[in-house]
Amino acid sequence: MAGDGDPGTTATVAILALDVLGAIVAGMITAPFLAGVLALLYIDRRMRAEGLDFVLRRQERTARQAPVGGGAP
Repeated sequence: MAGDGDPGTTATVAILALDVLGAIVAGMITAPFLAGVLALLYIDRRMRAEGLDFVLRRQERTARQAPVGGGAP
C-alpha cells in the first residue's frame, strides 16, 4: 500500500484537482453562453409562430402616441 508521501498519490490528487477546477471554469464560460443561445432561439420561435414582432411594434406605437404626463395641464 502506498504511504502518504508517495509521489504517485500526490500527482494523482493534483491532476484530479486541476481537472475539477478546469471543469468549473469551463462551465462558468459555457453556461451563460448556452442560456443566451436558448433565449434567442425561444424569442425567434415565438416571433415566427405567434407574430410576436407585430405585437411588439403595435405596443411601441401605442406607447409613443399616449401622452406621458397623463394629459394637458
